[in-house]
This record gives sequence, C-alpha cells and structure tokens, in this order.
Amino acid sequence: MPFARDDTSAQQRAMRLRRVRTSRRSVLRTRQPVRVLPQGLPNPSLQEGSSMKPTISRGASAAAAALLVLAAACTDARDPLSPKLQAWNQPPPPQTGEISGTGTIPEGGVITFSFDVTSDASGVHGRFHAMDASGDMLDASSFTAFRSSSSFCATPSHGAEFDAVGPFLDEGVMSTAHFTVKACDNGVTGLGTDTFSIDIRENGFHADGTVVGDIQKR
Repeated sequence: MPFARDDTSAQQRAMRLRRVRTSRRSVLRTRQPVRVLPQGLPNPSLQEGSSMKPTISRGASAAAAALLVLAAACTDARDPLSPKLQAWNQPPPPQTGEISGTGTIPEGGVITFSFDVTSDASGVHGRFHAMDASGDMLDASSFTAFRSSSSFCATPSHGAEFDAVGPFLDEGVMSTAHFTVKACDNGVTGLGTDTFSIDIRENGFHADGTVVGDIQKR
C-alpha cells in the first residue's frame, strides 16, 4: 500500500523542523548588535593592537608635518639664500657725521672757502662755497657722498670727506663741476693746525694746505 501513512517519517520530519527553529533562535540571540558610528571615528569593537585600529589624530599630525617640510623645501628652492646671506648682499649703511669750516689756504692762488656738510639718515646735505683771488667760484648744488674719516689727515679720524656737484665759474665760463673736499680738524681754533684740500674732476685742479681759519668736525 504505497499511499499508506508513514507515522515514523512524520515524526522524524517534525523533529528536524524543531531543530531548525531552535538553531535559528540561537543564532538571533548570539548575534552582536551593530553600532553605526559617525564617519571618521574609530570602532571600539575592534580588538586593541589590531593592525586595522584607526590612528586618525596621529595620521593628521604626520600629514601636517609632511606639508610643512614640503613648503620649506619649495621656499628654499625659490630663494636659496637665507635672510642672513641676503643681509650680507645689502649695501653698507651711510656714514654719518658733520664737518664745517671757514678760512683760506694760500695754495692755488689763495682760496677762500666756507662750508657746513652733514650726513645723517636723510642723506648728505649742507652748503659749500669757494672762490679764488681771480674771482673764479665753485658752489655745491648737491652732495653725492660723505666719508667720516680721511687718509688726507695725519689722524684720519680727525677729518672727513665729501663729494659734491655744482656750478663752476672758471675764467668767465660757467659749467658744472664734480669735486671732492677733504678737511681735518687737528686742534683748537687759531693754532694753525687744521688742513683743507679740494680736487675738481673736470679740469684736474688740486689745492691743499694749512688753514688760516678753523675746521670743526662733529
């Protein structure tokens, strides 16, 4: 009787069904809850010491340090000179001081002069006028350099020099001359120890001598 009910088979099927349901409930009970974390935060469920443990703060610090090194390298490539080396390439600061004088020297046909020249942070400025016995005259309209000592003097630190440009009246002809004056303050007024020198570039004129008058260096 092929269609007869088989109670043994039915009981076995019922037992297998109960085992499957029991197994499913066990899986559901033992499954760990899933935590959804904000993006970028480390997962605490990962085991300590695991190679997959996030190191966000350390990674960010390392990246920042790498960027600083790269930026410094780029800066050095564009401008390889350090600030100290650049400072060495700068021109020296102007020399400061003041030299003045009034008097005459017998050389060069008795030259009478009067000047007062100062060098400071604003530049070189002042006045200069000289005239010889024949009426030739030289004035300064601008000053181009100032040196706070002079090798023309017996003691260089007692003197000063300046370069100037100005109108020059020579034998009735007016022109522009470049000239250099050197003066030495060698002692108290009236002792006859001060000295004076003048050179004119355009005509090669030179005169120097002991001053009848006074030179003062400040």
